[in-house]
Amino acid sequence: MLKKLLSTEGRFLISGAPEGRDAMILGDGVYGSPGKLMLHVARDDARAARLADAVKFFHPEIECLQFPAWDCLPYDRVSPNGAIVSQRMEVLSRLAEPKPTGAGGRLELTRGGRMPLDDLVGFLERNGYLRSGTVSEPGDYAPRGGLVD
Repeated sequence: MLKKLLSTEGRFLISGAPEGRDAMILGDGVYGSPGKLMLHVARDDARAARLADAVKFFHPEIECLQFPAWDCLPYDRVSPNGAIVSQRMEVLSRLAEPKPTGAGGRLELTRGGRMPLDDLVGFLERNGYLRSGTVSEPGDYAPRGGLVD
């Protein structure tokens, strides 16, 4: 029954599975299906981390991306933690990889490559990076002459 469910296309719901068994079921649904994506919504970040560890244990060849929850409320006066923003951007970027990003949401830099400073600064601003005098957190950038920190 489970193999039939996992081989079908579309959405399905698994509930009530104990921790560990759910990771094995999720991994069985993805294993051997190149390009297949599976989404699991966990009740909190701690549960998501335990699930990702369990999936890696049962199926080390499967890549698990963790999309963390915000650490502040919407319209709060406190900005989200830069590390969380960075991790969320990384996951979204990885999910967009197979498809063209269209609006220039991805930039690949190589050692020895050259790019006009105005183009780089424009890319950073369009993609939510914050200009600052001193870089102290992920997501900050500081132009200094012909260099960018």
